[in-house]
Amino acid sequence: MESIPANGRTYRNQASAHDYSRFLYALWHDRLPFAEELREIMSLPNPDRIYQGVDSIPRTAKVYDKTGSTARLCGNMGIIEVPGIGGLHYPYTFISIIERPSRVRHYERWITRRSDAIRAVSELVYQDMKQRHWLV
Repeated sequence: MESIPANGRTYRNQASAHDYSRFLYALWHDRLPFAEELREIMSLPNPDRIYQGVDSIPRTAKVYDKTGSTARLCGNMGIIEVPGIGGLHYPYTFISIIERPSRVRHYERWITRRSDAIRAVSELVYQDMKQRHWLV
């Protein structure tokens, strides 16, 4: 167990992309306590890295996400629910974790570049999903 120091800096989070995937799946399928409330909180507007700044994802998409960053990690996980042709909605998960072994010196530059990389990958994923599933 890690105790979090007064400055809030903690680096021992060992959650994996698979852990986040299991969480998101359980959240979407109401298999977590207070899942509806959690989705509501996770859908509040925020400067996320998987939707904001990704021009191809329609503005009618609904996003449930959580970002996280430290001087050693930049990440975002979420569920993107996009409309498809015929009025159906299609949810998919997106999990991104960019990690480095030591603290970065120039945090703002580092986090901006990593955030942009996550947005670029989110763009590619959406374009692939759009082709496969006839999304709007």
